[in-house]
Amino acid sequence: MAALDAAGAVQAALNKLKLQSIHGEAWAGKGCSPACQVCQQAGHSRGEAGGLWSQNEALYFDFDELDDIDEADNDSSELSLASTSPSPAPVRRACDASVRLRLVAAVTGALLCTLPGIQRSCTVRDLKDHIERVEGTQASMQLLLFGERIPQDADMLSGLLTEADLIFEVKLIRSAPVATGLLESLLSGEVSLQDLDETARADRILVLAAVRASQGRALEHASQQLRGDKHVVLEAVSRNGLSLRHATPAMRFDRAVVLAAIRECPLALEHAHDSLRHDHDIILTAVRLSVRAVECIADEMKRNTDFACEVIAAFPAALLYLPTQITGSRSMLLKVLRRNGDALRFAIGWHRDPEMALTAIQQAPQAVHHVDSELRQKTTFAEAAIAVNPWVFEQFGLHHRGNIELALAATRAKQGLAQFADASIKGQVLRIIKEEQAASSPAPEGYVDGPVWWVPGTMPVARSLKAEQ
Repeated sequence: MAALDAAGAVQAALNKLKLQSIHGEAWAGKGCSPACQVCQQAGHSRGEAGGLWSQNEALYFDFDELDDIDEADNDSSELSLASTSPSPAPVRRACDASVRLRLVAAVTGALLCTLPGIQRSCTVRDLKDHIERVEGTQASMQLLLFGERIPQDADMLSGLLTEADLIFEVKLIRSAPVATGLLESLLSGEVSLQDLDETARADRILVLAAVRASQGRALEHASQQLRGDKHVVLEAVSRNGLSLRHATPAMRFDRAVVLAAIRECPLALEHAHDSLRHDHDIILTAVRLSVRAVECIADEMKRNTDFACEVIAAFPAALLYLPTQITGSRSMLLKVLRRNGDALRFAIGWHRDPEMALTAIQQAPQAVHHVDSELRQKTTFAEAAIAVNPWVFEQFGLHHRGNIELALAATRAKQGLAQFADASIKGQVLRIIKEEQAASSPAPEGYVDGPVWWVPGTMPVARSLKAEQ
């Protein structure tokens, strides 16, 4: 419909232009040629081609009048659409939907009441006030459990429920005003768990509140039983991974708990169960987040040359945290450098060793920047480096890139490397290379341009072209 209205407006403008044509002549032929693509595009939908402007000054069109026509057409179309088109349905957001809550006693599981039509956009405090009106328990004495979570009064229900939850069970714990006040003090940080008695430290609700308020550190002062509670420990380590050291051995052996602690602080690997400190996947997860986690893996794994080689090849900085048994082994480091030349940067004490340097450069030419400066400046070392990896010429300083012999050696191996030669010798290098290429093929005497048909490798192409001719 909109396309037809637009086409109609264009056609009306074209008709008006025709009416304004001098001497009553038709518009076609007065302005654009019949082959004008702009005009054809404008009249395509109605099967006519017309001009939008004229080369004749008398036929210029006042576009303000066209705007008035468009506004009038739009007004009329809006009125017709308003009378025929239904109004769009309002978009309903997830937080505007309601949910039916079943309030049950946390201890006995008995149904206390049903709360239909609770809006997801209301807060926990609003819900407590509603429960007080319906069920009778004062809001200040209510502790509500949403699954395993104890929300705060400012939390919205939309953050505690999923969109799929149409009926949800909420557990109610009636607490004495003293306990409620203590919970609020723990949540606000006014009271710490270590200042409370053993009974309070064994209370799961109070310990969870203290763990959240202290960013996980309160786990240290919880009872032995709660330090073995997976939900409590997860709450602690997700806020402070190093809190894992206060968990029971069973929790430090739990893979999910250890991974949660490592994701928060990779150094928490030190406090995992010894079997998990030997675990390949656990170690790589920690080292990927922080290479310092290498210090926390089991000593046996640190001394395992195959595993150490794998870790160093992926994370070269791990060399800084491995024992000298690994970092001082020549064969071990050569094995690592063959897989990742950048590891030379962290091979303390080996930067002056020509074999180490050349092995690293062979795998990664940029490793030349980690070679001892005195060794790197030697021409003999530069020649050896080009021999093992010509691309190292690009990484050299001007001292070597301005050396005609080194530039020729690199260019003979990889012709594209001539562009990295110093400007003062680049032309000479290219001329010598062309002369050498011409000399190695049956080129006419004095011919230095190329490549041409007699240069090896282009002969089959030349023959095929000649055959086609």
